[in-house]
Amino acid sequence: MSTPPNAETATQLPQSERQFSLRSLLVTIVTVSMVLAYVRMFGTHGLRLGAYAFLIALFVGGNLGWMVWNGKRFVETLTWSLVGTILAMCCVLSADRLESFQEYYWVNVGAITGAFSGVLWPGSIRRRVQWGVYCWVLCAATLYWGWRLEGLFDWLLTLPVAIGLQLLVEVVARLQVKYHTALDMWAAGIVFAVIAGNFGAIVVWNLWYS
Repeated sequence: MSTPPNAETATQLPQSERQFSLRSLLVTIVTVSMVLAYVRMFGTHGLRLGAYAFLIALFVGGNLGWMVWNGKRFVETLTWSLVGTILAMCCVLSADRLESFQEYYWVNVGAITGAFSGVLWPGSIRRRVQWGVYCWVLCAATLYWGWRLEGLFDWLLTLPVAIGLQLLVEVVARLQVKYHTALDMWAAGIVFAVIAGNFGAIVVWNLWYS
């Protein structure tokens, strides 16, 4: 696909902020370390789900980012696919009484909605809401592939999640331009906030029912 007509006027970071650097490498290492430390709390099950989440995010985000707009949104697409998958994985790991298909479904939701959030050029809230609905419909295929009709509530809940992630990406893109910060910094902050929130919820839950 070629670059959309509004790509030149879309909100973008200066090229100097988009290059790989030592700072970017360090931020990525810190983010990966946070995720691994959290996943290890859940033993073999957490590591297995984490490995699947990493692979599905690379597959969906990498392929979509490479094919659309001649690869001009590859980094953003791959990054948000990974972030969306990590956020979903952290939430389902800390949730109680979830079946296995629900956990893998939400990881798929994170990969798909994150990738489609990253591949869109920023600048239009309406377009992002529309693509949130498209992602919602697309995610139904991953849920009903195994005739999991009992997951209807999960699918209905996917709609606000998909739209919310689209809007979050739009807000981050605008804040990047306003404060001249790189995407990896925002990604690390979001991942840390979700991990800290889930870890705090686990601690409070254990203390309350101890």
